[in-house]
Amino acid sequence: MTQNTSSVLYAVVVGTFQQIEIGAFEKAFINQLQNQFPEVILVIASAPIPSSKNHPLDIETRKLMLEKEFPNAKIASFKKQISAQATSQALENAIIKEVGESKDCQLFVFKESNNLTQYELSYPIEWVDLPEYAPHIISDADRSQEAYRVGVFQTVRAQYPKVFPTVDVAIVSGDKVLLGRKPQQALFRFIGGFIDPEDDCFEDAAIREAEEETGLKLTKARYIGTAKIDDWRYREEVDKIITSFFVAEYEGGTPTAQDDIEELRWFDITSLTEQDFVEEHRVIFRLWEKKGF
Repeated sequence: MTQNTSSVLYAVVVGTFQQIEIGAFEKAFINQLQNQFPEVILVIASAPIPSSKNHPLDIETRKLMLEKEFPNAKIASFKKQISAQATSQALENAIIKEVGESKDCQLFVFKESNNLTQYELSYPIEWVDLPEYAPHIISDADRSQEAYRVGVFQTVRAQYPKVFPTVDVAIVSGDKVLLGRKPQQALFRFIGGFIDPEDDCFEDAAIREAEEETGLKLTKARYIGTAKIDDWRYREEVDKIITSFFVAEYEGGTPTAQDDIEELRWFDITSLTEQDFVEEHRVIFRLWEKKGF
């Protein structure tokens, strides 16, 4: 660790602090700084989007955790910006807010925090390697605690209402369309499903879903329109599904019901009616009919 001199007044520690509790290494490191430097400032590096899988804790929650563990330290925060230069400036602004124009600072950056190595900062920096912590697994004992249930309620209720994007596909061959039927249902539906983060675009997602559920080779999907789906699973929820509907031409293969589809069947397009479809897919049929088969 860089040795303190009489001119260095502030030790500034930058980290994401995305932890259930402060680790032993970080705790010992920061306590050592508090013994060496007149003032210690802990700067929370935050992702540009809140409450994601990789960044579950919001800034305020992490601030409260740090204040409880290090009551004599100052707490600041900044958010990662679109460019390295802008992120550097955001970090500097957070520090300046605490120390004014003083340059009597020594930065200690935990390497897990936003990969700051590429940024231009006007303070001397020491990069701190963190130990490899085993992932925290919620045990059955943890789940039985009231605090766990409180955390779940707070996390879920703090989320904005969401729209889940899906895709549905009319697989056509001449004047016929291939529809699927799920178990325990008598009526048919268009083939489709939820979009994956790995999909490059909605068109690719449509082809992927259709091929996964039918085993067929299809041509590029042609966009028709969008519709809100009255999915029974979401009727009592604030979250909803909006689907993007496509038409794709059959290119080859033998239809084979896969994934959550129990039966596939070819239908004459011109003889189809709403009554052939499960209730939630009738809006898609009307959309296709309106745009022209």
